[in-house]
Amino acid sequence: MRMLARTLFAFRAESREAYFVLSAGIMYRAMEKGMKLFSN
Repeated sequence: MRMLARTLFAFRAESREAYFVLSAGIMYRAMEKGMKLFSN
């Protein structure tokens, strides 16, 4: 039971990190598009 909780916690931390990376990538893409619009 303790192992299950530990793996669940590790998965939650991992998914949070993945979500952060994903959102950062999306924000970077949006900024890139915005810069292209401003430069044109």
